[in-house]
Amino acid sequence: MNILPALSQGRLCLALIPPTAGHAWLMEPLAVLAGRGALRVIDGGNHFNAYRLAKAIRALGFDPAPVLERVYISRSFTCHQLAANLALPLPEASPLIVLDLLATFQDENVSLRERTQLFATCLARLKKIAASRPLLITAKTSHTEFLEALIANSDQVLQMEYQPLPVALPLFQKS
Repeated sequence: MNILPALSQGRLCLALIPPTAGHAWLMEPLAVLAGRGALRVIDGGNHFNAYRLAKAIRALGFDPAPVLERVYISRSFTCHQLAANLALPLPEASPLIVLDLLATFQDENVSLRERTQLFATCLARLKKIAASRPLLITAKTSHTEFLEALIANSDQVLQMEYQPLPVALPLFQKS
C-alpha cells in the first residue's frame, strides 16, 4: 500500500490494518519521509522496529545514521501517555505518524468514562495537528471500541488487506 500520496497537510489520514498485520509495510514510506526531513513517530502498540526502518533507509540509498537522527520515536503504553505525547511540541512541519492508536485505549484498568474523555482529547489534538502537517494514524480493526468514531473523524480512510504467505510445514521429520 502506497500511503505517501494520501499524506497531505490538512487531512487526517487513517490506515486500517488487520489484527495480524505488523508495520513492515510502512517502513519504505517512513524511510522516504525521513529522507526528506524530520519525522515524528508515536508508537501506541509497542511494535515499531527502528532496525527495519534503518534497513529501508539504506535500501533507498541514504546513509541511515544522519537520517535516523531526524526521526523522533516515542512509545505510549497507556492512553494517558498517548495524550501526553500528542501534547508535546513537534518539529516544524514534520509529518506525524501514530501507530496503533487504539491499542492504548484497550486498558480495562482505566474506566470507560476516562478512556472516552481521553480519546476525545486525543482526537481534537490530532485534528489540530493534521491542520498543520501530514498525519497518518494506523489502527487495527480488532480494536473496535473507538474505531467507528476514529473512522468518522478521518478525512481519508485506507484499508489494508493482509494475507500471510502460506507456509508448508512438514508433517513428519526424516530421520
